[in-house]
Amino acid sequence: MDVTVSSDYSPDLAEGLEQGRLDLAFLRADLDFDLTYQVVGQEPLVVLMPSDHPLTTFEAIHPQQLVGQPFIAMVNKLKSCGE
Repeated sequence: MDVTVSSDYSPDLAEGLEQGRLDLAFLRADLDFDLTYQVVGQEPLVVLMPSDHPLTTFEAIHPQQLVGQPFIAMVNKLKSCGE
């Protein structure tokens, strides 16, 4: 048996599973792929913000409280020149 451990974006892992390039992957569920998912663990959703932001007064916040707040996220992943 050969085991290879690597890291990639969830949609790329799901595509690898569908195309038979991967046998198993740990990823977030993506309904765009016809895969069977089994929850093996859960992780908290963490928000980073300046220490003087009004929401820092709460121990926990609901995602709805983030509506209208500036949000920074990666939109596209970078591909190497050969892809």
